[in-house]
Amino acid sequence: MIHNWLPVNGHPGRANTSHNQQCPACQERKETQQHFFTCSYYREQWNTHLRSEGIQELNCEKNFLNHILHWAITNHSQQVQEFPIESVPTQYHQLIQDQHSIGWDQIIHGRWAREWVHQFDLIKPNQGEQLATAKLLSIWQVFHKIWRTRCELQHKDTETKETHQRQQMHPKVHAIYNLKHQLDHIDQRILDQDPITIINMPTRTLKDWLTRTEAFVKKGLQRAKQRLKQRNSAITMFFLPKPKHTNLPNQTPMLAHDSTQDLTQHHPPNRNAQENFHPP
Repeated sequence: MIHNWLPVNGHPGRANTSHNQQCPACQERKETQQHFFTCSYYREQWNTHLRSEGIQELNCEKNFLNHILHWAITNHSQQVQEFPIESVPTQYHQLIQDQHSIGWDQIIHGRWAREWVHQFDLIKPNQGEQLATAKLLSIWQVFHKIWRTRCELQHKDTETKETHQRQQMHPKVHAIYNLKHQLDHIDQRILDQDPITIINMPTRTLKDWLTRTEAFVKKGLQRAKQRLKQRNSAITMFFLPKPKHTNLPNQTPMLAHDSTQDLTQHHPPNRNAQENFHPP
């Protein structure tokens, strides 16, 4: 921020893959660092946070310095505009002139005129530098709060997409752990870590873990099945068919069909035998 190098969408040095240079807040103008400080969307947030840090726009004797600071922060984009010097006592005119020569936009960058320390010394002797430093840190804290708001707006779609990806990856993690008992003991060690710890990993780390573990578990299941086949013998060996009976040598084979018709066809009848045949 101090060196005008915020990664805003319109910055020439930013690797913006979407080529979208619009302000994520107002969606109307190109987002430069100068626009970020002056965008109407953040104006009320600046006022609210500055008041919470004690930098209020009150024209009372004890708050003139805060009044000048508040004006400088909320109007610093208009570098040529002069502070309404008639609205403050003459004792602050030198401070206003010195800061105007430096630039009111330099207040938020931490470049303050030396007169600030002198004015704070008048409020608390020998503590002017500490008070000026505390005021600057308060302004930077406000800046950081508003910058976080800007980043939430910028990456809202990305966060929604990331949440959807994580919701899809969680069932895959549980499915892998359900296969743990099917792996060999030596392969089960890759799943010794608690699944809740795995699920709470960052999205990129969780995605890499799933890619590696799914491939390992797949090969582990194949190894487990192969070892199971090698350790167990087939039970078909206990149910071998009985050997067939072979005909003895010089033994007439039995006919498949013993009918009168088949005998007549293969062996013609002997008439002499029929004539000499007498039943008992």
